[in-house]
Amino acid sequence: MTAFTTSMPLSHKLTVSSEIIDYIVNLCKTYPMDQNLGDISLIEKISPKLSKGQKTQIKIVKAAIICFAKADFESVSMESISKRAGVSRPLVKHYFSGTDEIFFLCVGQVRSEFQELVIAAMESESSMTEKLMAYVFTTFEWIQKRPQHVRLWMLFLSWCSRNKKAKRLNTNFVDIGHQRITAIIEIGNKMGEFKISNPEDTARTLQVFLTGILLSLGTEDRSNDLETIKDNTKKEVMRLLQVSALHW
Repeated sequence: MTAFTTSMPLSHKLTVSSEIIDYIVNLCKTYPMDQNLGDISLIEKISPKLSKGQKTQIKIVKAAIICFAKADFESVSMESISKRAGVSRPLVKHYFSGTDEIFFLCVGQVRSEFQELVIAAMESESSMTEKLMAYVFTTFEWIQKRPQHVRLWMLFLSWCSRNKKAKRLNTNFVDIGHQRITAIIEIGNKMGEFKISNPEDTARTLQVFLTGILLSLGTEDRSNDLETIKDNTKKEVMRLLQVSALHW
């Protein structure tokens, strides 16, 4: 992991450099779909021989995820992050220009760990239908297993509505996911599992549906309805894929 230094002043307006955005996007683009990463984070897997400084940066980012998940953005400071990480404030400032930069790297880390769950779930399945269902239901698993990540993601989405760089980053995330879902559908078509005339449109519809589920479960008290939501989700996905219950 590279230490980024910018001349930008510390602020709470997410004034982060384009270099950081490009770094996170490229990180997620290079994430392999066919590799079993287990519980190892994306950054750690891509750079297996980490220096002491790189390990410290990862430690700081992971501590910051907890800070942002527990408080509003304006309440998180370099001091609070350093205390959570168990390092000095000057050391945090040595590696990062401000909380804006750290926040965006937290978003990248959360996104990469979500993808780990997706890949692990998909690898255990054989058919394209099962793989796509695994992709879909990883959202539920992520919400249940990583509540702090979900809270940080909700904070990120709120910033996307009023910050151009946050919106750009999220658009890239969505595009990457769309490409992967489209690829699964196209393979399913070739294998005879699906007969979908426009894989790209179906993939986009599925993405929008999943985003709605995430927002609902992340912002509403629906814990008692979880199983019903899962069942309805399976039915809707089967409808989109034009797969009968006999094949699932």
